Amino acid sequence: MCAVDILGDFGLSILTRPIHRREDAADWLAAELDGLHSDDAAFIGSTFGGFHSTKLAVHHQDRVRALVIRAPATTSSRSDSSPA
Repeated sequence: MCAVDILGDFGLSILTRPIHRREDAADWLAAELDGLHSDDAAFIGSTFGGFHSTKLAVHHQDRVRALVIRAPATTSSRSDSSPA
């Protein structure tokens, strides 16, 4: 089990490239999986973590084995060109 620091939240993560679109958020979380040498994982996300987990499930379906979300910040199906 791993707990990932959400970028922009308190923790040790450092933003190395900006997140402008929802797809950027999904790519960031996929890169975290790469860093953990994991092809896929089960995700539990609450509020902003739910947002990131949902975007990963939409844009990188093969990386999400299971998804549990509680009060996600958004699950909007707006276009990826919309701001994250």
